[in-house]
Amino acid sequence: MTETADTRAGFKSTEPQLTAATPRNASLDGLPAELKASILHSAPNIPALQALVRSSPLYHKVYLDERRVILSAVLLRDVGPQVLPDALAVHKASQIGFGGSGLRTDSVKSFISQYRVERGSSSPATCDSLDIGTLESLSRLQSLITKITSDFCEATLSVHPVTGERIQPHGDLSINEKRRIYRALYRFELFRALFTKPCGIQIPPESRGYFDSMDKSFLFLSIFKVWEVEELACVRDYIIRRHTEILREISSELSRLRPKKDLQDEYWQIQNTGYLMSLGLLFLCRLLNASSAAQKASSLEYNIFCDRWFLTDALEEDPYDWVYQTDIYTAAEDGQELLFEDDSLVDGPNAAWPWSTNQKVDVLYFETHKQPLRKWAYVMWDLGKLEYWRILDVDPEQVCDA
Repeated sequence: MTETADTRAGFKSTEPQLTAATPRNASLDGLPAELKASILHSAPNIPALQALVRSSPLYHKVYLDERRVILSAVLLRDVGPQVLPDALAVHKASQIGFGGSGLRTDSVKSFISQYRVERGSSSPATCDSLDIGTLESLSRLQSLITKITSDFCEATLSVHPVTGERIQPHGDLSINEKRRIYRALYRFELFRALFTKPCGIQIPPESRGYFDSMDKSFLFLSIFKVWEVEELACVRDYIIRRHTEILREISSELSRLRPKKDLQDEYWQIQNTGYLMSLGLLFLCRLLNASSAAQKASSLEYNIFCDRWFLTDALEEDPYDWVYQTDIYTAAEDGQELLFEDDSLVDGPNAAWPWSTNQKVDVLYFETHKQPLRKWAYVMWDLGKLEYWRILDVDPEQVCDA
């Protein structure tokens, strides 16, 4: 592939492209090289950096001269030090092979053990030691996460959670809201990298292994706080809704391509959206970016399979804390109080989680009766949004029954 400004900046032509644009400014072109580098270094996020690199051959040249330092700074600023370990984990997990002499399951278990250690490190994550290949891979991934985040917000914040009325655009996300959404999206991709097999890959018999739903729950979901698993469940519900909407939108075009398939069958749709979810965020983004229903149908023509259980089966298992009756389970059984403290508390819930549990410790997630809450991603938003909607003044059971 011919190297371009986009690929050098960590973007490939096959990746979803963001539409940010920076007008050519002759006065900016005339700045000394060190000031151009400072401007690039100070870009708030990867899309802004991409736009600057595209804006001028002069900025492109400065970027090439210092791309490792620039990418390191912008990536850390965009992803955030709290989420960077999850982004790095996705990159590393994608490199776990399906061949070799040992079972892949052993490699995955070893990886998860190391991931637990790195998440618990007291040292803040940085990009300083990363090579340029890793930085460019992470920048492509973050570009995808940014694009999906935008659609996620549009899909979850388009109507009022209680009244169902259309509401104004959500505006800029807070740093806390970005942290919650980003980490949930990265953890979705991490789950996919660890527990799915790419199509067309032949695995030697000696390397084959299998994780059942309980394995995936206990190995992976048990790492996180219960409200963080509910964040992941919100992402799962969003992706299922999006694929369901797309399948309905293109049903006539897809029927022409697959005339022998009953695409109107509701059971099949449930099964197939599970498979489509397993294809990941990049596939979803390509569908969302497709210019026509025919283009979407073409992408889906050879992806008519059934796999309802991707992620869903793990979420439906009884949580680790419930099965092994840990201290958190005991606290829940004793009716211990759980209060919202502050949105900036990285390890704490947002205000809507304790609201949904009647201010009590809970160990259960992905509960059926909370599906209406997950539709607007209730565990993602800061207190300011929740108060603006006056959602915390409403009995959560009223919203669940809506």
